[in-house]
Amino acid sequence: MNQLVTVLRCLTTIICRTFSSTFFLCSLLVSSAVAALVWVTLTEQGLQSLWTAISPLVQNHVKIEEISGKLHNKIYIRNLSFDSSHANIKISEASLNWQPLKLLSGKLIIHELTFSEVDLTLKRSETTKKLEEKKIQKHSYRFSCRSIY
Repeated sequence: MNQLVTVLRCLTTIICRTFSSTFFLCSLLVSSAVAALVWVTLTEQGLQSLWTAISPLVQNHVKIEEISGKLHNKIYIRNLSFDSSHANIKISEASLNWQPLKLLSGKLIIHELTFSEVDLTLKRSETTKKLEEKKIQKHSYRFSCRSIY
C-alpha cells in the first residue's frame, strides 16, 4: 500500500509539472504572438518589417521605395509601382488613413485614401492582340475577277 501511495504521488507530481510546463509554454507562445502583433500594428518599425517580410512574395508585381507610418491608422508610401498582365501603375505618393481592426468585424473603413502623380498604362492582352489580328485578316480578302465574254 505504501508503494501505491508513493507511485500516485509521483504521478501527481509529474502531471502537475507537465501541465504547468505546458501551460507556461502555451502562455509564453500566446504572449509572444500578441506582443509581435502589437509591435507590427503600433510601430513604424513594425510596419517596415512587415513590408520587408511580405515584399519577396509580391516582388514581381508590387514595388515600394519607401513606406512609413503605422499600420493601425495612417500609412505613407513613396514610389509605388504595380505591374500586372493588364496594366502598369506608378504612383509617386500615396497615403491611407483607415481602421484595420474593423476588418475583424467584416468591415473595411477608409477615412482617406490619396494618390499623387498617378501613371496608368493599360496593356493589350494576347487575346486582344489575336482578336485584332483575326479581325484584320477577316477584312483583307483578295478577290480575283475574270471577264467572261
